[in-house]
Amino acid sequence: MIIKEEEKFLEKEFGEEYSDYKKNVPRFIPKLKPYKKKTQKIYKFFEVFKFEKSTFYLILFLLTIGLILIYIK
Repeated sequence: MIIKEEEKFLEKEFGEEYSDYKKNVPRFIPKLKPYKKKTQKIYKFFEVFKFEKSTFYLILFLLTIGLILIYIK
């Protein structure tokens, strides 16, 4: 399952911080009380974009195809 692979990646990336989060936040059914621990990492758009280029291009491609189909009709 992809969830387990993502969890392995997150544990490797964030270490103890993610393990603490995982212990306090259920996987599928959310708690009514929110988890309050804040992360120390600051995310930068362009840093994330480097890893998500293919996703961005796929979305852009699908939007372009959708607009072309709307225009053709």
